[in-house]
Amino acid sequence: MDGTYALAPNFDIMIEGNQLMAQATGPGQGKFAIFPESPTQFFAKVNDIQIEFANDEAGKVKQLTLRQGPVGARTAPRK
Repeated sequence: MDGTYALAPNFDIMIEGNQLMAQATGPGQGKFAIFPESPTQFFAKVNDIQIEFANDEAGKVKQLTLRQGPVGARTAPRK
């Protein structure tokens, strides 16, 4: 799951200690913790964000879908 995803400009998922974190790159973008709802679905407590990861045939994460409030869903491949 950790890695960089091609959302404008980029969306990074990283592990810090035992916590999965997300960060959008760009001015004014901050880092925030994400929490599991299932093995592929995560949510942020501080903002209205849900993230769903999709795997390829080998079981490796190939993309994520980011849903943010009324903005809707955006899907991005892993770089």
